[in-house]
Amino acid sequence: MIEQWQGALGADYLERDPPRIDERRTVFRSLGVYLPGTALEVGCSAGYNLHALQPEQAIGIEPNPAARRAAVESGLVVLDGDVTELPFEDEQFDLVLSAGLLIHVPPGQVGKAIRELVRVTRSELLLLEYDGDGESIPYRDVDPGIWKRDYGALVLEHAAGTFPSLTVARDYEFVGTPFEGCTGWLFRRS
Repeated sequence: MIEQWQGALGADYLERDPPRIDERRTVFRSLGVYLPGTALEVGCSAGYNLHALQPEQAIGIEPNPAARRAAVESGLVVLDGDVTELPFEDEQFDLVLSAGLLIHVPPGQVGKAIRELVRVTRSELLLLEYDGDGESIPYRDVDPGIWKRDYGALVLEHAAGTFPSLTVARDYEFVGTPFEGCTGWLFRRS
């Protein structure tokens, strides 16, 4: 799936995703996320979420060259990469964010992706994804294109042995926001 995001699918998304920085900031604050010291967003597109968070140090991972270029031009540090192999140290970031990324990770790779997100998280992991019971549906002429799953349960399942201190801080559904239709899970290390 990453190959499709590196091409037209990712470039098209960039055109459809408006900044809405203030609305994004409101959503993050409603979840109790405020000004992290270091933040990583995996699948950051043009970096709107990182701009809304305003961390002291922000890094993005984005496979699409056009989106990566837009994020870099906005002042962010953004690397090419894949959620299943993050080039960072364990617990390197105060906050790790994934918004609408895991829905595109095939079932055979989602566990590895989740373990990588949790591995680089020092304090908080925020997921904003479409919730569901595991069904796959087409997305922009790609079939299967997305997988709607209970990502909160998946994180707890895949982090249980390695990261027993990870707990759900909040579970929230968004209406009338840039994350319409998504469920947000905020996990904290204790």
